[in-house]
Amino acid sequence: MEAVSHFIKETHPNTFQEPSQPMMENFVLDSRDAVIVKSLVSEAPLQEVDAVILPTLEKILVDLVADTETFFFLQSHEMLNIFESALGKYTVNRDRLLRYAKRRNKKEELQRILNQINGNNE
Repeated sequence: MEAVSHFIKETHPNTFQEPSQPMMENFVLDSRDAVIVKSLVSEAPLQEVDAVILPTLEKILVDLVADTETFFFLQSHEMLNIFESALGKYTVNRDRLLRYAKRRNKKEELQRILNQINGNNE
């Protein structure tokens, strides 16, 4: 991962590898066009677009829930807004979403978010 981070930094100087919450607060959020490099979780849902491997929407949504240190500023009500918007505008594969959430040990938390959006406050 270090090699990838250095490679990206050559063309994007605001590249941060596995930033902590204090680093996010003090440097990343103030940076223009910041790039965050993180380890890829095994079995993460990915897709190929024009010969480039990209994360699926399901991966991004689960990562918002799982990576609270990186995405601390998107927690609580803002996260619900993101989920409502994503689920309303795009096709989300719920099986893939829940499978990856289980892989990240966040299935129950994700299910609570989905229930809350659907009006089932279980």
